[in-house]
Amino acid sequence: MFDENYYLSLTQAAYAKELGGKKLTLVVRPTLSLVERIAEALKQAGIPEFNKGRVAKRIMDDFAKKKIGDLPAATTDRFKKVFASVNAIVAGWRKS
Repeated sequence: MFDENYYLSLTQAAYAKELGGKKLTLVVRPTLSLVERIAEALKQAGIPEFNKGRVAKRIMDDFAKKKIGDLPAATTDRFKKVFASVNAIVAGWRKS
């Protein structure tokens, strides 16, 4: 759902202490999700477990400070598609 650079930057911030100034480098593997690639990058940096909740808290804090137009376009486009799909499903239920 989230733009790769956006999610990576918040992961970098969430793990700043453990990373000690090191930058995460994601492997290019089309078969892996973004979360799986980040978990792998963290392991390569010596951090054995990826706690997605830490990043989720950063995202929620960031969202609280921004307007929709401030978010990466790719992220808002993906959310719009999900909400449109959910709304279509709900509309179908109402017709039943």
